[in-house]
Amino acid sequence: MNSIEDKYKTLFGAYLGMTLMDEYELKEYRLNEIKKYIEDFIEEYPLDNFNYYDYLKYVDKEESNIVKLQDTLRISKLLNFENDLIYLINKKIKDIKHEQD
Repeated sequence: MNSIEDKYKTLFGAYLGMTLMDEYELKEYRLNEIKKYIEDFIEEYPLDNFNYYDYLKYVDKEESNIVKLQDTLRISKLLNFENDLIYLINKKIKDIKHEQD
């Protein structure tokens, strides 16, 4: 996998991680913001013969919810997430880890 595909994996994971944040009131706003960021990234760094939708499904299937939420944290600085959202994401990660124990 090349570095651009890795970035796509992180971005798609971040989007999917945000879909898990039902407790966040502005979830739809942030989802649209991440989607727009991904669209801009695709426009700037397109990959030939690459099915973005299939890759999104692949990331959804292959990555754990914890990894998806961590990807959301990774882009939080790029998109200037509020501290309360970052707190909620971290709390959700801890809750999932606790459930797995």
